[in-house]
Amino acid sequence: MNKLSKVISCITLVFLLLAASEARADTVEITSGFVSIGGVYPPGRGTFRTINFSLAGDNFTFNGTEVDGTTQQVTTCTFGPCPAGTLINSSSVVRLQGVGSATINGLFYPITQPLGSLLTFTGESISIPSSGEPVIFITTPFTMTGTLNVVVPPGTSVFSATAVGSGFATLTLRQFESGYVLTTIRYDFQRPIPEPSTIILLCTGLAGVVRVTRRRRSKI
Repeated sequence: MNKLSKVISCITLVFLLLAASEARADTVEITSGFVSIGGVYPPGRGTFRTINFSLAGDNFTFNGTEVDGTTQQVTTCTFGPCPAGTLINSSSVVRLQGVGSATINGLFYPITQPLGSLLTFTGESISIPSSGEPVIFITTPFTMTGTLNVVVPPGTSVFSATAVGSGFATLTLRQFESGYVLTTIRYDFQRPIPEPSTIILLCTGLAGVVRVTRRRRSKI
């Protein structure tokens, strides 16, 4: 077997192994879409019981809405005002629920009951600015881990997987009494950008294949 054939066989083997591992994986990545919770002002029982979501990844989409569901677990500046300078973040635990739909591998499913999906968002801490504005918007990066479950009537599970994702969260704070209260968090997912080191390694590998090919051709 010549050098070029060995290189091609090696690359083919690597791709086959990667494809096999992805087919067996039970983790999916959310690469676009959003989850929005909250919206009620002034703060009270219903502040974080409203949820809207539209999520997408490879071969799946989910969307739905609930206006008076389970209270989502948000930890900071929700029912009491926080003064300027208070550290706040986008960390929360969100349960996807409500009426919506899902498309999985090209098949459409109407959803008329809770998805049963639980997502844990982790965000960086940032202080509330001393702007004096009645409404403040804070944008901060987040990472997410959780589970995605789609159950359709009469209780049939059509999708279940561990999920990961990342992007930027926008927090909306409004003046209330002596400070600010958090009224809405919107998580916008983005497809991760490869790190420079990963791109360099990929380009180096491709350059090596090109050099071997050129040397082979020069000997013919």
